[in-house]
Amino acid sequence: MRANRQAVFVGGNRCGVLTEDSHGSISFAYDRGYDGVPLSLSMPVGLARYGNRVVRPFLQGLLPDEASTRASIGARYGVSGENPFRLLGVVGMECPGAVQVLEENAEPPATDDTDGLVALTDAEIEARLREVKADMSSVWTDVDSSLGHWSLGGCQSKFALREREGKWYACSGSAATTHILKPGVAGYEGQALVEYLSMRVARTIGLPVADVEYRRFGSEHAIVIGRYDRVTMPDGTVRRIHQEDLCQALGVPPQTKYAEQGGPTTSDILRLMRMTGSNARENAYRFILYLFFNYLIGATDAHAKNHSLLHIAPGDMRLAPLYDVATIAAYESLAPRKRKPLRAALSIGGENRFGMVGREQVEKMVRDGNLDELGIGAGLLCERFELMVGMLPGAIAREADAVESVEPAFRPLGQKIVNEVSANCRRSIERL
Repeated sequence: MRANRQAVFVGGNRCGVLTEDSHGSISFAYDRGYDGVPLSLSMPVGLARYGNRVVRPFLQGLLPDEASTRASIGARYGVSGENPFRLLGVVGMECPGAVQVLEENAEPPATDDTDGLVALTDAEIEARLREVKADMSSVWTDVDSSLGHWSLGGCQSKFALREREGKWYACSGSAATTHILKPGVAGYEGQALVEYLSMRVARTIGLPVADVEYRRFGSEHAIVIGRYDRVTMPDGTVRRIHQEDLCQALGVPPQTKYAEQGGPTTSDILRLMRMTGSNARENAYRFILYLFFNYLIGATDAHAKNHSLLHIAPGDMRLAPLYDVATIAAYESLAPRKRKPLRAALSIGGENRFGMVGREQVEKMVRDGNLDELGIGAGLLCERFELMVGMLPGAIAREADAVESVEPAFRPLGQKIVNEVSANCRRSIERL
């Protein structure tokens, strides 16, 4: 009979035990005396035991969203693709944040096992990019691949590697990855470049954003994103920083990540920000800036799972930099329309239709979120919204030119983005 208990480590320190009962229900209990960062805001340190309703969504958030990908992982290791407890038992050595899942009596894992690094050539990365574009589960099912020891949440085709002194490595054991490689969303021409542009624009106007590059590996290209939950130390080792996405922090399954599906709303997230201790005001304010940016550029996929909290130390929680940001404007118009209007994933004052947000909606968001209690008033936010509206058209035009200089074929997509976002900004300023 398989063991039904597994140890959970955060940042190399054991924090507690996962238990699966005979009915498949999963629970978690912190070890007595543990005083580190919480596994999740939905599971504060101190209570005796957390049940399946809270624990399962958190574990699911550590795994790929796609059922077919989880099924492929499960088939490779002989476990159910719908059982996060069993899946993490085989791929839980390198997860989002600083979580590692091991056998119950396992010794603490090495903080960063550099013996687990396997050098890769550009040709090998090229082949993996080609494979993952055709089948996002391919990096899990290659018997000779060491990539099956890590786990990434989300639904895009991607895989994680380690960059060290300009060279690339696959990671096995407890070796930590440092970068995520994404070839772009299938079916959308130039989507990797669209995401690259979107993230560059965010940085240009002063928003915190994950490091991103556009790289070629042979005939394949990808955006290469630096993991904000990893820090490379002077000696070359990598330190994990614990993080969780906002669905995990709210105890919501990833399948209901969209507000329109019953998932977290803007008000839910603002209430969560109030629970982040001394950084509550800064986190709420930063989240609203992210909200404005995603609305103005037409980023339709900026749901709660695409925002995260970093647990720096007990009581020190900070909203993570922007990541997985991409405008839809390269493919669809942002102009208001009566039939099937295009919508943002999260609303501003109850409004998520592009081109329909103005001062009235910002003021309502302040009231609904009791933001005045944090010293965040409607006047300040309208001023910041207007400032962003003024900055974006020029910033996007400049960054589109920069991307086009790397990939001339991007010009038609880039021009459409510039036109659509500029028009969305004009509509927004009229409502302010």
